[in-house]
Amino acid sequence: MRKSKTIGNGHYKVAMPWRPGSTGLPCNRSQVLSRLQQLQARLNRDPDLLEKYVHVVESYISQGHARKVELGDGSAKWLLPHHLVLHPLKPGKVRVVFDCAASYQGRSLNNELLTGPDLLQSLIGVLLLRFRVGRIAFTADIQLMFLQVYVANEDQDFLRFLWWPRGKNSQPPKEYCMVVHLSRSEVFS
Repeated sequence: MRKSKTIGNGHYKVAMPWRPGSTGLPCNRSQVLSRLQQLQARLNRDPDLLEKYVHVVESYISQGHARKVELGDGSAKWLLPHHLVLHPLKPGKVRVVFDCAASYQGRSLNNELLTGPDLLQSLIGVLLLRFRVGRIAFTADIQLMFLQVYVANEDQDFLRFLWWPRGKNSQPPKEYCMVVHLSRSEVFS
């Protein structure tokens, strides 16, 4: 993992942490297409929800976090199904979640990748103990921080997903791929 890290254009680029002996993943296009059709049916019932969902995915593309896969870019190694999540305390906000735990023929992307140690600090320890140690406290919103770490080119085939060009779900879906690592806010596991 450390050997795969490079810096370019002000961003880190890191390979995905594959398990030793990982033999690759089967083509799961049929499963992902079925899930996309279920999403399409749900979004078509609520035009406001459709508009918000399209806005989120199209912003990934316009900001360079995802790109359309052109013909000749190789065959899809794995496709990620995606769906929406609504939070009752955040009305009007739609979160797009890529399902890395989706299993096909007994395999999933999550099963093929190594997991690191849990480095999150206890909220009680941070708020009650360490927060009052210094004279000055800082807070920050790290919502887009994870979208700044790019995926190595050879691993982007495993972060492909199906999407309708310009969000027009009356058209056949095309393949896109994420070029940044998915954070826990985008990943369902």
